[in-house]
Amino acid sequence: MTLDTHQPTPAPAEDYLKVTGFSKFYGETCAVRDVSLGVREGELLALLGPSGSGKSTLLMAIAGFEAPSSGDITIAGRSLVELPPHRRGIGMVFQRYALFPHMTVAENIAYPLRRRNMARREIAQRVQEALELVRLDAFGARLPTQLSGGQQQRVALARALVFQPGLLLLDEPLGALDRKLRQEMQTELKQIHQRVGTTMILVTHDQEEALSLADRIAVLDGGRIQQFGTPAELYDSPANAFVADFIGESNLIPAKRMGADGTSVSVKLNGTDIVVSVPQANICAAPSDDSLLLGARPEDIALSPSASETGAVVVQTNYLGAMLNVLLELGPYQIRARIPARLGTGLTAGQSVEIGFTPEASRLYTAT
Repeated sequence: MTLDTHQPTPAPAEDYLKVTGFSKFYGETCAVRDVSLGVREGELLALLGPSGSGKSTLLMAIAGFEAPSSGDITIAGRSLVELPPHRRGIGMVFQRYALFPHMTVAENIAYPLRRRNMARREIAQRVQEALELVRLDAFGARLPTQLSGGQQQRVALARALVFQPGLLLLDEPLGALDRKLRQEMQTELKQIHQRVGTTMILVTHDQEEALSLADRIAVLDGGRIQQFGTPAELYDSPANAFVADFIGESNLIPAKRMGADGTSVSVKLNGTDIVVSVPQANICAAPSDDSLLLGARPEDIALSPSASETGAVVVQTNYLGAMLNVLLELGPYQIRARIPARLGTGLTAGQSVEIGFTPEASRLYTAT
């Protein structure tokens, strides 16, 4: 038997893994409340959120290290709740690698196969294939201490994949690496996922990591899923102010509703009302909400020169090559804009500019 290196097939309609009504309490403290989600076969799903959001608790419950207070977890229709971790057939990669320091790289990778009493010849074949998969075929005789952090993480990944699990869980696997190594390992992990096609669930607090790696992302906060969708859906259509602020950058500005249809909002900036017509599809607030926020990405803010005293004042500019980040101050608010560098020629600190919001890219949220 060899490691499967086919391209993932199109996802079936039925989810491979299902979490239904999952809650976890520690005494009276609720870590996760009534979470339901599905993961398709061959998919890489990211559980994304700040510390304490419940993402690691959910992952540990799928692995079998935490028992749910309520709800069910199934793989291919079979409940996992009563199964101990070693009978779930799930691979796991931890942030701190968890390699055996007294074993060579090859022995570390072979460990789960030996535990399964596999024949020596098949173990040797699978270990060699796993080493080639993570591009460490020349390092099998080394000890973990003789490897870099990125190489150790690749060994941990090979060990988790070598017994061909149906599901691989990754708990902040790149968190211990420096920025450059983390970016390299993101590329490596994505390529391995594309080659092997194993269903994977990644826990991370790094939004860039989730956006670059995942097919879909579940954003958690306060033990609840705030939004579940593709990276593009989360970035282009945030469901609420938390997601808008957590995924990428957003300006969130207090606003009041105007107009009979509720699609026009007025933003009072520096004593001046700026009216923005928000499309109905972009209104994520109930008609009865009094406290509202107008959300706009920095790249959707337009700037034009102005001599008006009610205009925004440029605080600083940061040149990024093709783009220019502009920090503005308008009354009590700071607003971030990102414009093509060629349009920002001559912008200087202290200069007055008018701000424009792109209606179709603006969203209206309930203030939390």
